[in-house]
Amino acid sequence: MDRRKELERGLHRYIASVAAALGLGPGAMSCGLTSAPHAYLVLSRRINRFPDRDAVLVWNQAHGWAVAVDTGCGEDLITVAYLGPEVVPEPKAVVAFAIDVIEGRHGAEPTLPAAQICPDLETRLAEYAHDS
Repeated sequence: MDRRKELERGLHRYIASVAAALGLGPGAMSCGLTSAPHAYLVLSRRINRFPDRDAVLVWNQAHGWAVAVDTGCGEDLITVAYLGPEVVPEPKAVVAFAIDVIEGRHGAEPTLPAAQICPDLETRLAEYAHDS
């Protein structure tokens, strides 16, 4: 398997494992490698602080995971919290983070973590590409 296909497969399986751990089906997720690895998961619950807005979990290779809310008017998402600093944490850590944000237990302001190059991104995602 060439490196790009392995990275794409690993990314898809990693995001799918996070989605499954959250009880989300494949229709709730989107991920890809267009210009850079990225992902988007539509959460099944809304954030207590934003009961009128859909909540999403987003991921990119520079900042890792964040919870955001949809503006409902086609503008950019409003980021509520970042998980940081690890770019590819275990799915259970992502789930705990998402639930804490939804239920109001993650009180930090949404400070954008410093962009970082994850030197082992391909290795970490390759672990998911080869999981059974």
